[in-house]
Amino acid sequence: NTAIVRGWIPEFLPNEAREIHERHSLDTNEGWGSFTFTEMDLAKVEEEWNRTKGASIPRDPNRFSGEEHFEWSLEDVSMKHVFYNGTFWMIIDVDKNAGYFWQF
Repeated sequence: NTAIVRGWIPEFLPNEAREIHERHSLDTNEGWGSFTFTEMDLAKVEEEWNRTKGASIPRDPNRFSGEEHFEWSLEDVSMKHVFYNGTFWMIIDVDKNAGYFWQF
């Protein structure tokens, strides 16, 4: 996928990811996106991503809220499923079977 090669989608999205949507800004070099899943093996996600705390997110991703396929806020998701891989942040919301990723 060219979006992965160009760095707009994380290389290591969970294998269960479906309906992947991505948007980015060439002006700010920021990217964000979402995906859905039916089941998620969080242990496998942790093999490629580092689990972290929501409080450690350096900038508020809520500013992407309202963008197509990115309708969420930090208050809506379980903060125990926050991951970082050195470039991208990712939140897995197991209640909604949805995941969100972004980079600053």
